[in-house]
Amino acid sequence: MSKLVMPNGAENLHVAQTGWDHPLLSMAFRPLFLMASFGSIAALAVWLGVLFGGVSHARLLLTPVVWHGHEMIFAFAATVAAGFLLTAVQTWTGQKTLAAPHLLGLIFLWCIIRISFWSVEAEQAFLVIILQVLWWGWVIVQFARPIIETKNRRNYVFIGLLTVLMLANLAALIADVSGYVGFALHIMRTCVLLFTILIALLGGRVIPFFTRSGCAREGIVLEDKSAPKWLERLLPWVALAGTVSFFMSYFFTLTVSAGVWLLLVGCLHLARMVFWYPHKVMSIPLLWSLHLAYLLLAVGLILLGSSYFHSYFSFSTGLHVITLGSIGLMILSMMSRVSLGHTGRALVVRGAISLGFMWMLMATLSRFFLSVLNLHPAAWVVSACLWGVAFTMFCVVYLPILTQPRQS
Repeated sequence: MSKLVMPNGAENLHVAQTGWDHPLLSMAFRPLFLMASFGSIAALAVWLGVLFGGVSHARLLLTPVVWHGHEMIFAFAATVAAGFLLTAVQTWTGQKTLAAPHLLGLIFLWCIIRISFWSVEAEQAFLVIILQVLWWGWVIVQFARPIIETKNRRNYVFIGLLTVLMLANLAALIADVSGYVGFALHIMRTCVLLFTILIALLGGRVIPFFTRSGCAREGIVLEDKSAPKWLERLLPWVALAGTVSFFMSYFFTLTVSAGVWLLLVGCLHLARMVFWYPHKVMSIPLLWSLHLAYLLLAVGLILLGSSYFHSYFSFSTGLHVITLGSIGLMILSMMSRVSLGHTGRALVVRGAISLGFMWMLMATLSRFFLSVLNLHPAAWVVSACLWGVAFTMFCVVYLPILTQPRQS
């Protein structure tokens, strides 16, 4: 398995070669994790302001609901994924990516895009779209180059997945500025399902490995077993079928409902988890948070599938179980672990971060149950505030870590 662990001194070597000596620019995960976290807090605060009339969206380039989805999917989740993958690819291939000046350019481009959504006139929308495509192109080229040069075929799938996300991002922006708001929202929801595939691929690699190594450090003995090969091979294809069928359902009436595929893939995720010893990790925050996030992925997909067959289940509610509980919590957990491991620190989170994991669970539960009770404004406010508290805790704890040199 490709471990996401850098050799000692790798960051220092990278800095020495580029001549840029600030630790923040030594590896992609450092600024991208912080940018995404701060950005998500700000985006949710603005979104609440728009919902309750405190913030005017007259100057906003996109439809407000599309902007909300775009910022949480692409400015947050995709940015974290980029930081993770641009860091991991150096371990997978042994080659450097994103020298500090290029990383600084990527940061600048990300910031300009965020500002442009609120400052560019509709007639210049194509400029923002071009900037977004440039951001994706920059990330994909830097990730793909070492993969292709070293013929690291096992990870070609991530090049394809990043490219599809870029094209979906482009399509959503064009659709919305062209007046096809419903189609833009459908693309956004499809992108959430694409992220579930990314979680299935990365989670299937790292969660079992992290579980074995983390339990070993705590003296917890695990039996040597893994999920059946047929399950590991089948799950990504069923997940892809569910995503494609959901996207195509906007245009056609399908013989097999997308709901069937979503129910099936959710059940396959549950079956996969059984082999990861979820009952053994309850005392280890960096592990139970990952297992819980993966469980909420399965639950969210089952809720999405169920929404096709019973009106009691809301598609939007199921979608937010995935975005808050699975994507949000898994990102918070992975950022916490990666930031410690890649800066040479012990893989033990502070109490504030463990509490942050709990706040993310509470955000998910409040968004779900308050929506079920038709208390939608309360669901929006409570879940957004809990998210803000959790990621503020991450920023406060990890800002010094991510801006200081790696410990030997």
